[in-house]
Amino acid sequence: MKFLDKHRNDIIKRLETVGLSKDLFSFRKKNGRIIIDHNGSDSFWFSFFHKEDFSINPITMKRVDEGYWEVKTSSTEVMTVDNWEKVIKQLNNWLRRLK
Repeated sequence: MKFLDKHRNDIIKRLETVGLSKDLFSFRKKNGRIIIDHNGSDSFWFSFFHKEDFSINPITMKRVDEGYWEVKTSSTEVMTVDNWEKVIKQLNNWLRRLK
């Protein structure tokens, strides 16, 4: 997964909206997953990944592209959401735990 400018800008805008400096965070990519680390805390991170899949419509026999976002805030807490706005909502929830 590429870390698109739109996604980066949305995340930085969200950080600024809640009053946090982007210098408090670092971004990295591992196995296609974008990880946002809170600098100074090894156990506080947020990650997301867009998974693409497809199915075959049995009536038309055509490919139907499907995709979803996987969001993680710990090694055991995984959730799936269907659009980028919901990823940002989960980011908001994560940022609230910082304050």
